[in-house]
Amino acid sequence: MKNQKRRRRGIRRGARPIASAVNFVERRKLSTPHICADVLAEFDRLKIKLPLKMSPYNIGDIIDSDGRHICICDMNCERPDEDAVAIAGCIVRAVNTCTGYRTSGS
Repeated sequence: MKNQKRRRRGIRRGARPIASAVNFVERRKLSTPHICADVLAEFDRLKIKLPLKMSPYNIGDIIDSDGRHICICDMNCERPDEDAVAIAGCIVRAVNTCTGYRTSGS
């Protein structure tokens, strides 16, 4: 019983309040427009046509709007197919949102 009380006290004293972590994330969101412009410029430099999309033929593949492969999520098939598709979808939505393209479902 004493160990549990000590542990709880340690967590209370040493834990960072959740509100401050949320505020940190919100502050970071406000200062990122230049990052999005940099990402867009880098894709342009690499000749990657946006928006990105998921390949209809290969699970976990991300392609550009011209159909050229950009990357493969879970190349070694260490995760279930559903997880590979979910990871690829998150990456596609993040990049498209950051660069100003709306994706279906967002």
